[in-house]
Amino acid sequence: MANLQKIRTLVASTPGMSMEALAAQLAITPQALSKLIRNNSTKIETLEAIARILNVPVTVFFEDVSSSVNVASGSGINLDAGSGNRWNQVNVGGETARFLSLLEEKDRQMNRLISVIEKMQG
Repeated sequence: MANLQKIRTLVASTPGMSMEALAAQLAITPQALSKLIRNNSTKIETLEAIARILNVPVTVFFEDVSSSVNVASGSGINLDAGSGNRWNQVNVGGETARFLSLLEEKDRQMNRLISVIEKMQG
């Protein structure tokens, strides 16, 4: 699952960016942006647009998840927030792991394409 709370941190660390400016670039209201962050739910297209606007890879919203990945005997990926509390544990199946892998590959390919375009331009 994505961590959309990171949007606030990324906006705060991006010079000249505000939540209102991000919402405007997404063509949504600031209230709608706040709601998607609060509900931690949005379409992948919106998440990709947010990443593009903030100039970060989409995978940044999944880093908390992937940083504590333990693969256990092919049964998927067990993610643990580290507190030992069973309510903080999430089992992510192979489909989600594959999705994260594909997002990372997409980011690598996009960066490669951007590099080629920049070289051609200048």
